[in-house]
Amino acid sequence: MKKVDTPYVPVSGEGLIQTKLNMPPLKGPMVERENLLGRLSAGFDARLVAVSGSAGSGKTSLVSQWIARQHLRSVWYSIDETDNDGEVFFRYLLNGLRKVEPDIFPPDDEASRRTGFAGFPAASFLINGLAGLSTDLYLVLDDYHHITSREVHEIIVRLLNQPLDKFHLVITSRYAVPAALTQLKIRNQMVHITPEEMRFTMEETEEFFRLNLSINLSPRQIEDLNRHMEGWAGGLRLFTLSLKDKNTVEAMSAILNKTLEETSDYLISEVIDRQPEKVRHFLSVTALLDRFSLELYHEITGFSDGRGMIDYVERNNLFLTHLDQSDAWYRYHHLFAKALKKRVHTLPGGFEADVYRKAALWFGNNGFAEDAFRHAFLSGDMEFAADVMEDHLTVLYERNEIISFRRWLSKLPHHVFRKRALLRILDCRFRIESLQLSDVSAILVDMQGRKTEILARYTGAKRKFCDEMLRFFDAFFPCWYGPEEMEEGVLRRTMLQTFDRDRLLYGMKFLIPFHHFRRGEMAPARKALDEISQEVFLSENVLAVVMWFRLAATVERFQGRLHRVEDILKEAAYSLDRHDMAHTPVRSMADLEAAWMAYFHNDLDKAFRCALSALTYVARARFAFELVDVNHLLALIYIGQGKIDRAKGRIRRIEAAASALGAPVLNALANLFVARLSMMLGNLDLAENRLNEREAEDAQFFSFRFVYESMTKAEIVYRRGRFDDAVEILTKLRSRCTSHGMMEAVLGIDLSLSASYYRLGEKERAGKIMEDALSFAAREGYVSPFLELADAVAPVLADLPWSPLRDERVSAYLAGIVRACSVKAVERPAKAGTPNGSGPDRPASVKAPQTAGLLTKRELEILVLVAAGYKDQEIAEKVFVSLHTVKTHLKHIFEKLKAKNRVQAIRRAGELNWL
Repeated sequence: MKKVDTPYVPVSGEGLIQTKLNMPPLKGPMVERENLLGRLSAGFDARLVAVSGSAGSGKTSLVSQWIARQHLRSVWYSIDETDNDGEVFFRYLLNGLRKVEPDIFPPDDEASRRTGFAGFPAASFLINGLAGLSTDLYLVLDDYHHITSREVHEIIVRLLNQPLDKFHLVITSRYAVPAALTQLKIRNQMVHITPEEMRFTMEETEEFFRLNLSINLSPRQIEDLNRHMEGWAGGLRLFTLSLKDKNTVEAMSAILNKTLEETSDYLISEVIDRQPEKVRHFLSVTALLDRFSLELYHEITGFSDGRGMIDYVERNNLFLTHLDQSDAWYRYHHLFAKALKKRVHTLPGGFEADVYRKAALWFGNNGFAEDAFRHAFLSGDMEFAADVMEDHLTVLYERNEIISFRRWLSKLPHHVFRKRALLRILDCRFRIESLQLSDVSAILVDMQGRKTEILARYTGAKRKFCDEMLRFFDAFFPCWYGPEEMEEGVLRRTMLQTFDRDRLLYGMKFLIPFHHFRRGEMAPARKALDEISQEVFLSENVLAVVMWFRLAATVERFQGRLHRVEDILKEAAYSLDRHDMAHTPVRSMADLEAAWMAYFHNDLDKAFRCALSALTYVARARFAFELVDVNHLLALIYIGQGKIDRAKGRIRRIEAAASALGAPVLNALANLFVARLSMMLGNLDLAENRLNEREAEDAQFFSFRFVYESMTKAEIVYRRGRFDDAVEILTKLRSRCTSHGMMEAVLGIDLSLSASYYRLGEKERAGKIMEDALSFAAREGYVSPFLELADAVAPVLADLPWSPLRDERVSAYLAGIVRACSVKAVERPAKAGTPNGSGPDRPASVKAPQTAGLLTKRELEILVLVAAGYKDQEIAEKVFVSLHTVKTHLKHIFEKLKAKNRVQAIRRAGELNWL
């Protein structure tokens, strides 16, 4: 499991689980809310009972009252923030179930220990057990709003989506019920008490005061008070505490003349001010902390009376909440804490800052980095905050919490940050590894020139770390400006000559495979990845593991091995699940390669979803190459969908991302992407200008950029009608790409070559090249390369001699390609200066299908979808008819075309030029 900033205590033994897994006792006289209790009782058989409302609205009391009144067999789980750790949640839940169903979930069950917490396996384990219930069981998840973990949400959704007749879930939450659960309401399997319903009515407020006050309030006073509190049970409770020792209502006029916020603050202050001085001091110290433990309190104050203070606070109902099962961590109700902080502001100067400083040091020394930084900044002393960050910021880097790492660095004032060489070095390390190179060179030169001065404040391990990192950057920084231009031997010698003990420099491990990849040397790139694989996976560095899988998949993709890419992505998913990394933010980076796969298969909807998932993390973490790549892919998807304006918007984002980072290698790549996308959008002049903005690649120097640039130039000259020039460029490029194993590029080259030879009148040669390209594409499942060049390849495909094809699967695939390209070419809008869209960019020979009245419009529509490879159910969903209707239409199509199956129907339609 990933380390979290909460102490983990094994959940075993009654003493440890009693607090969280026992129903809270019913304290004092309670209002019988008959309407709500009746609503709950009506839902005895409901799959889900949800009670939502604001803090202090009486959710827990209502459910406790219902459970007790109806004598329901229940498991009670009081939730707090620590339960977002999936393993902690699973073990608590398991222990609670064992208390009532020891036969189904025995304590020594080996299966549960093997399962641990692993997402769906954990849910399956619970489902199998709950299926064996013989009598109704109600699981209460109290304060479910604390759960933000996707893993935990998924377990709950899976439990509710199973036909467990004897299992019922009861949720109390401050927030709305998750959307995934509201589907139960549509199926009449859910009872929901809303926040509006949780507000006390006038009658309930009257009953509450009658039960809890020894003095009488007038109906007008009760009405005014209920209006001020908006039916908030917590506020009413606080009001009764403020009048606890009073036997008159003289103070009521002052209370009723204040606003709701002022009234709440006044009531809470009344409660606080009545406490002994020692208790007020305890409350003042602990209320400043987001959470506190006795050890932390003792460290801040030097006292040892924390246990006695806790007992007093709990006996007097001073809004204390337990955060863990072992009573180690606490916090206050947020409104009570707000009032306490307001009072602390009136204490002598320096009190707050002293508490925050001591808390920051304690949190940092005990491994809670985020808590340490938060309290350090709250102290108002930015130099102190910088000291704490220098001591503990690497903890976030080790956990790959890059976004948090950047967020805390950005909070430090620039004049403080600039004096801190260690923090500047950490910042440079991230910038270099993410190719944000615009200012790094100047920063490194500045630090090297003032090395003695800026390192004077450091001694020991910090000084040694700074010295070694500056030396490392001095050796490696040039590599990032043009990794493909350096020799592998130079890279290896540099790595050996510099220290290699900082395991946080995960990006450096990929320099050599990345070097080969950028040079178009796919086999050496994969070999270099294999060399570092053991080190990467043993490091348990989440980001390094994801980077390895993504680069391995990319290398295989460029070799045209889409099936191997699919295998790698499956292996990546399995590995991430096994290491409990499936739902970490960096997991979304793996979605980028999945998006490319979906794009090549022309599944644009899936490609778009995966690309957006990748973009979410990549943009926030600011990974440069990935940011340019994902925007490039999104632009291609938008072009494929015909959303030209959105595609142009993505082009602008590519330019902005590259120019902001200042890395020459990235600027060159972005220029090529923009040139190719502009060319695809028909703007040939802009495409040529972009290619001419930088020096052309040396023809003797083979690289990924050289291939991309050459292919773009060849397509531009083809579109300008210079077919001989296109053939010359492509023929030379094909030979080199083949020798380097870049078969994805070879496929694109062959399609362009075939189209060029066809335009030159060499139709037989064009057909042979196209047949080879189709055979390769069918084996790996390529579709989009044909559609990108639909205008050019449609006439070649239309004239291709249709000899008997290999098998029905391949036949259907090739027919689908022909149909898709023909339709794409016909539907493409005409360009300026080419009437009706004819000319080199749109073959005039391609005509819209004419069915001569033989097929109806709907039958032709279904035939087109059949040719595209859609199944019957998918066709039904696309044309909004029933599955039976689709089958009926297919029967009529086969009869009219005298065909026995889909392949024959597609072939016959192709012969008639209907597709």
